[in-house]
Parts: sequence; C-alpha cells; structure tokens
Amino acid sequence: MFKKYLSKVFERLAEVYHNTSALNAVRSYAPKSITDLELWTFLCALLNFRTPVISWLNPMLKSLAENVEKQGLKIIDLVHNESLAREILSSFPWGGKRKGFKHRFLNIGDVLLLLHIFRNLLRDYNSLRTIVKELYERALSIGIKEPMEYVVKGLARVLRGYMPKGYRRKGLLIPSPSGNSAFKRLNLFFRWMVRPYPDLGVWDFIDKRCLLVSLDTGVLRTVSRVFNVKFKRGAIWDNVLKVTEIFRKIDSEDPTKYDYVFSRPAIMKYCVKDPAKNKCYLCPLNEICASAKIPLTFKTEAKMSKREEEILNVYLALKKDKYDYVGKEVPLGSRRVDAILHDKQCKWYVVEVEQKLNYTAI
Repeated sequence: MFKKYLSKVFERLAEVYHNTSALNAVRSYAPKSITDLELWTFLCALLNFRTPVISWLNPMLKSLAENVEKQGLKIIDLVHNESLAREILSSFPWGGKRKGFKHRFLNIGDVLLLLHIFRNLLRDYNSLRTIVKELYERALSIGIKEPMEYVVKGLARVLRGYMPKGYRRKGLLIPSPSGNSAFKRLNLFFRWMVRPYPDLGVWDFIDKRCLLVSLDTGVLRTVSRVFNVKFKRGAIWDNVLKVTEIFRKIDSEDPTKYDYVFSRPAIMKYCVKDPAKNKCYLCPLNEICASAKIPLTFKTEAKMSKREEEILNVYLALKKDKYDYVGKEVPLGSRRVDAILHDKQCKWYVVEVEQKLNYTAI
C-alpha cells in the first residue's frame, strides 16, 4: 500500500521538487565538463543548509552561475584562480540590490576555502568522481554492510584533511566523521549524482540501493508521524540508518526516491513542530499519515467558573456518544475559548459557555 501511494506522490511532485530544492540552481548551470558539474553540484549541496532555498539560496546561486557564464568563465575557473573567485563572489548582483555571496552561517572566506579544498582534491585525485569511486569500491571489496556510510565518512575525512589546522568552522562545512552528524548535505549530493530524474543520474558506478537518506529534523518529524515511529534524539547518523531501513522496506531498489516526498511537508510548513498548527489537509501524505488521523489534543488550564463547567458537563453527559474529544479552555488565535469538541464524523466545534444565552455565545 505504502509503495503504490508514495510512488504516485513521487510522480506528482517530481516537477514541484525543482522549485523547492537547490537542485534547481544546479540545473541552471551549463557545465564545461563532468568534473565542472561535479564541483558545482557539490558546492550547491554544501551551501544548502539553514538558509531559505526558494527566496534566498536558489536566486543567489543561480545569479552566481549566470554571472560566471556571462564573463565567459566556468565554476572550475574559480576553483583554479582564488583572486578571480574572490572578486566575483564579492560583487555579483542578485535579488534586486543585493551583491555578493551572503549566507546565514557562511561568508566569502568559507566559500574560498571550499574552492581551495576542491583545488587540492583535483591535484591529488583528478576529480571528485575518482576519490568517491575509490572509496565505494574499497567498501564493497571488504564487505562493508553500508558502503555509502564508508564513502560519506571517508570523503569527509579527506576533505577535512585539506583544511588549515587553526580553522575553527570545520563542522559548518564538513562535519567530523567521528561524530554523530547525519551528513545531510553529503547524502543529498550523492542522491543528486546517482539517482535518475528528477536527480542528475550521472554517476553509474554507485548502486542506488546503497544510497542513504539525506536526513534533517523536518524529514524525521514527517517519517515519525506518518509511520507512528519514535526516534531518540534528532537528525543523527543512527537515525539516518533507521529511516533508510524504513524506506528500503517500502522500495529496496530505490529507497531514497522518497527523500523529497518526506521533506516537502516540513519545507512547505504543512507538518510543523506544534501539531496544533499542522496543515494536514494540504499535505500530500495525509491519506497514509497515522498522525493526521488522530484528533488534536490541547493541554491548558481550565479557567471557566464552576457554574459554567457544570453547564458544559451537563451538555456533554447528554451528548456522551457524540464526541470523541473534549478540550477545555483552549487558546484560539488571540483569545481563549471555553471548549473545543471533536465528533465522530471528524467535525470540530468551538464552544463558549454562558449561564444565559446572549450575543457572546458561540
């Protein structure tokens, strides 16, 4: 049931995904070579965190790529020429009056360091593909259960090895392989490179069955609510493996195709931390979501007068078979209402109790 339903959602959202993903910026660029594409895609993936994708990240990255191309250059030229990269990153126009690279947590110096890392990687391995393929084939040869875990952490170790010893922001760019990071951006990058449309599908040497979920708190929340599964802590590596296993049980051949099906509800703010603010009626997963079928509960202090509560209780006693949920003294917008009721036909009622019927009664 889950596979058939999720596959339909996947097909319906494939085009929508491009507008709400940094892959939109990746596809806006015409690369010089496969190596150039790999570096641009990897850069977009590494910058894709804690910054609004639709309103900020995509416009900025697309303008950067457009400005580079207008000057007859390619991204790989910035990798090999630091002074040129600094000049362009500082001055390219985008978003009206904005100029230059801007990110909530990174600065131009951080991007220049990433380009420096890419330069050293090309010097030592000729391409990003070479080092990834080497790690992947080594994982398979020694029988690693999760070969992509070996690849992700091995690549992180290599990249961090190119960073200056005194650099204090390593974790912002590349998390430590000895920690418990979910490595969301690296897993996202591998999915882009390996999976077919709407991903890029340019690396055929990795089996998509081995890919791991690009996990963040939004995806974890949605998975938890849809399948009614509880996870300890948050977006950590242990939960990457657990969520991937859930997806593999649905589709063992292509588990990460559901990455963006489960990420969209959080990104579009349909599935939020406070269940009372969910927009389940808009969510593409509402028909299979266990949480969407549970009436909301509110924990608030009762402040009705004793007489008003008596009146409410008398009414509820008369209608005891009608309602399956009663919430008393519930905050609703800018006010507090005496009660909210939910009946077995899935209708909600807002209740204001009055000793005498008047115009303030609802």
